[in-house]
Amino acid sequence: MMPVAARKLFQAVRCGSLNVAFPYGWASMIVDDFELAPVPRAPAWLVGAVNIEGTIVPVVDLGRYRRNDASIRSESTSQAPAKKRLLVGSVQPNQSDQRIAIAFDGLPQQLEAFDSESDGVAESKPGLISGFIAAPAGERFARVNVTRLMDELIDALEAT
Repeated sequence: MMPVAARKLFQAVRCGSLNVAFPYGWASMIVDDFELAPVPRAPAWLVGAVNIEGTIVPVVDLGRYRRNDASIRSESTSQAPAKKRLLVGSVQPNQSDQRIAIAFDGLPQQLEAFDSESDGVAESKPGLISGFIAAPAGERFARVNVTRLMDELIDALEAT
């Protein structure tokens, strides 16, 4: 008898041209309506902060983070582009003071992957992406290692 591959659920979103999938339990909520406050002297990928349930949560644009270069440093960081939503999560469940919001376009998708689906990945940031998941429409979403993502974002902020 063949072993059955473990099934995992992911919340997949589009961050500009970047398709990413977060482990299903990572996100605690999706926010459709929010008021973005600018963060002075922040890198271009930190597009602002929002008040969620009385906690100030940083808002990250992963598309900008991935292509963090001089061309985007000149982009406006005071407003997230229109029709964005926020995927809010934390590495530790129920840790409201350690949450982060990922700005995304459109609607999220629920994807399912199996352990055997992890492809080889050529990424410029090793450890952040742990493979790809194919969506029913044939698109591929990069599986995000949320612990590594949070560590990288903190390191990047401390370096500025």
